[in-house]
Amino acid sequence: PPHQGRGVVESLARAAVGAVDWSIPAIARLPRHLRTVVERSLERDPAHRYRSAAELADDLDRFILGRPILARRCGAVVRLWRRLRRHPRLAIVAGGAGVGLAAARLAVVLQAVRMDSAARSGAAAKALARDATARLTDESVQRLLAQGAALDEGSRNLLVEARDAYLRWPVGDDARADLALRARGLREVARVLGRIDRHGDAKEAFAASRAAHDELARRGLVDPALRAARLDGVMEEYRFLIETRHFADAEPLVAEAIDLAALPLEPPPGPTLASSLLCDRGFVLGALGRREQADAAFRAAAESAAEACDDFPDDPSVAMDALAVLWNVGICAENAGRRAEQVALCGDLVERSVAAMQRFPDRADDFRQAAIRGLHKLADAEFFSGEPEVSLATARRAAALARESFGAAPGHPSARGAIVESAIRESRAASRIGRAAEAAALVAEAVGHAEAMAAEEPALFFHCKRLAFALRELAINRDRCGSPAEAVAAHARIHALLAPWCESPDLGDTARAWSASSCGEAADVLRRSGDHAGAVEWLEKAVGVAVPARRAAFLVTLADSALAGGDYERARAAALAALDDPAAGADALRILELVGN
Repeated sequence: PPHQGRGVVESLARAAVGAVDWSIPAIARLPRHLRTVVERSLERDPAHRYRSAAELADDLDRFILGRPILARRCGAVVRLWRRLRRHPRLAIVAGGAGVGLAAARLAVVLQAVRMDSAARSGAAAKALARDATARLTDESVQRLLAQGAALDEGSRNLLVEARDAYLRWPVGDDARADLALRARGLREVARVLGRIDRHGDAKEAFAASRAAHDELARRGLVDPALRAARLDGVMEEYRFLIETRHFADAEPLVAEAIDLAALPLEPPPGPTLASSLLCDRGFVLGALGRREQADAAFRAAAESAAEACDDFPDDPSVAMDALAVLWNVGICAENAGRRAEQVALCGDLVERSVAAMQRFPDRADDFRQAAIRGLHKLADAEFFSGEPEVSLATARRAAALARESFGAAPGHPSARGAIVESAIRESRAASRIGRAAEAAALVAEAVGHAEAMAAEEPALFFHCKRLAFALRELAINRDRCGSPAEAVAAHARIHALLAPWCESPDLGDTARAWSASSCGEAADVLRRSGDHAGAVEWLEKAVGVAVPARRAAFLVTLADSALAGGDYERARAAALAALDDPAAGADALRILELVGN
């Protein structure tokens, strides 16, 4: 039996988690693709098995005739999960060993690809290479390698060798399968190379993936499935280029993606793909300074998104995708300074979100969050359009929705997070029109919710950062209300809150930047109140935690404050320390001249 154990109990336990014993001689001798068919047939979850006997028969016929089977082995993540279910103690060490295992596995894969094929027949060498290279794209390896900061230089170089292994992939009788695998593999490697900042290597891998698709087209082997695969690869490549600010290189790829999306694809694209592509085109054209063409693309994107909603009124995913497009178009209008257009787009987004809340009650909270974000942007746009009272009313509407969301799911982080941001925005809107007491109460509400989130999950930096953000708003509010001591106390809390994170290898720079900025703001409060000695103390803290790029600027401010307070020795020492920085050198010389006089 396929689930054979050492006894009835173990056999039943294996069957419960779908653990086929591949060491049984009769099963171990099966060819790899036939084993895949067997494994899918024995899946414990019916959703993962063949849907009918006819499908199973079809895959068996494909195997007998030597054609590619439709079944695919479950990914490495699933196989690992099953093993951990059978051996729970393994889970204790699995997480820490993950990155090392990924690098080791990659090395083994590449070693197999590089093995001397002269010692084997051509067919055997190709089979070995096919099996080894295919394992490189397992989900688990990709996920682990995506943690680029954890990879040493040797592992990063192995990725480049992986790219070269795909480039050498032999094209045989089944050219379609061989070229498709080469294209897919190069795309996977390019994705990881991009994430670990090997941008040049990533660009080469993406280009080679497209070249494989070009060869498929030259041989007349393109079908809707391969066209869809090419579209996915082109979209991933141009988004990588946008992230790395290679807008000129991204433009023709966006145009190609738009053309591909208009052709037959398998599976068919979602209803909002066209609007998303048009939005990306508008962004790229705007970055290239072609404003009129960008505006036309954004308008077309908004119209396409609205049409998709009208054509698929009962699909919540279409509604959500359309809202994302409207959001991006609104952001671009904001960046271009077109406030009236931004107000109209944000208003449309809010109306559609509220309508979707009613239409799709199962996803009401998702659409409520979209409405809250739209109202936040709308309130900002209204204020900068000269309508502060209207902006306050909009901010209150967002806060009311956030409280409604929190009432429906008080333990959900997004609900608390929405309250924090909404209360802060409502506080700002109230403060802008002189309602200081109301603004203070709202900031206190935001701080209370942020403290609760940080207390519930203290290990999450995101919650720590949110609390720091709320405390900063409290400091600003207290300063405006004429309570500098309370403002400085709020900044002191931020400094203490971020101190443990400043030593983090991954988040340290962000924590230090926030902490230094808060120390600098505390010093500004004290300087305005005439306490130059206190300002110097806070600026020394800022210098101590600042990232290198900001240290000289804080040193110059420290020197200015010390000079204003009559502490010439501290002023001279700080100016001398800042002298070597090109951006701060002139200010440092000015202070040294004043100290000398």
